[in-house]
Amino acid sequence: MGSAPSGFQTPKTTWQSADVVDPGSFNRIEGNINAIETGSRTVDPAQAPTGNSGTLRQILDWLANRIKAILGTTNWYDNPPISLAGANAKFDGATGHKHTGAAGDAPPIPIGGIDSAAKTSAGGTEANRIAVTDSSGKVGAAKQADNAATLAGYAPGSGPNQIVQRDASGKIPGVYSSGSQVFDASGTFTVPAGVTRIWIEMWGAGGGGGGGSNVAGTWGGGGGGGSGAYLISNAVNVTPGQQITITVGAGGGGGASGNGGSGQNGGAGGASSCLGYTAGGGGGGGGDNASNSDPASGGSGGTVVAGRWGIAASVNGNAGTQGGQNGGAGASAPYGGAGGAGGTFDGSGQGINGLPGGAPGGGGGGAGGNQPSAVGGYGANGRVVIYW
Repeated sequence: MGSAPSGFQTPKTTWQSADVVDPGSFNRIEGNINAIETGSRTVDPAQAPTGNSGTLRQILDWLANRIKAILGTTNWYDNPPISLAGANAKFDGATGHKHTGAAGDAPPIPIGGIDSAAKTSAGGTEANRIAVTDSSGKVGAAKQADNAATLAGYAPGSGPNQIVQRDASGKIPGVYSSGSQVFDASGTFTVPAGVTRIWIEMWGAGGGGGGGSNVAGTWGGGGGGGSGAYLISNAVNVTPGQQITITVGAGGGGGASGNGGSGQNGGAGGASSCLGYTAGGGGGGGGDNASNSDPASGGSGGTVVAGRWGIAASVNGNAGTQGGQNGGAGASAPYGGAGGAGGTFDGSGQGINGLPGGAPGGGGGGAGGNQPSAVGGYGANGRVVIYW
């Protein structure tokens, strides 16, 4: 416990009515009053509080103990390492705490100096290792081998040049970390137990290729079908057990070639959708018009509609190529299926069918001219993948 004030004398507490008060007694009383007010004393900061009440000497010790604990200094009376105003500035939303090395900021984190045993190898998924996002916020070469190629290493919501640590299973927490479910046809996704966020990847369906004409002197091929659009959502908030409707767009049918006339247009691909996100289907390729020499047009690419949580990445679909005497090629879907090749015209009345688009989302090829039975290739269905 801390010391008594200097000059303080032990008071007499056994006074009796018959006692004679002498000058020494008065001097002791007056001296103690003076010592309490002006005498120096030493507190003991090692004494931790034991309650909310105590002697004045105990309370002074406790206050010193708490001040020392808050400051983290050797002595309770040392200068604080940072003021409250300075601490507030470090957490201020406009400035924040940065490792830039600039005046007032912390020094840069020496990424290159981190022991190699702590870092993820290129393409690896070692447990409890760190990786560093690149300038676009992706995890660079440290990709998750168990995810689709288009998503591997992509971390929506991660800022550029930040450290990301993998968990004990080698996954990046919160970024496609537990599982996935692929929908190549419409259905319902049930949110697994313990899952509160998902990411949605989707493609719209491809459009069908157009039919060629079958009139001597024109014999034009149909246009290629457009591809479906592509998107990846930001993290979407969900609840365990929630039932989520998944719509997968159906590929457009191929247009028939004209029997002595113009070819028919290919069918448009259907849109894929989920929770307000939509990846539009590609347009059907145009059928060749036998009444003029204009080439058949390629189908347009699908477009994207964002949901309320926003989009991490998206690409509109590609347009199919126009027809000539040969059918136009179907468009390839962004990060998805290849477009179908157009049917050929060989000059002997043997126009060839357009080939179907590849899944997901590829457009079908247009039919070659001069063959009444040739048809454009059908577009590929879309796809929806849920990650959690």
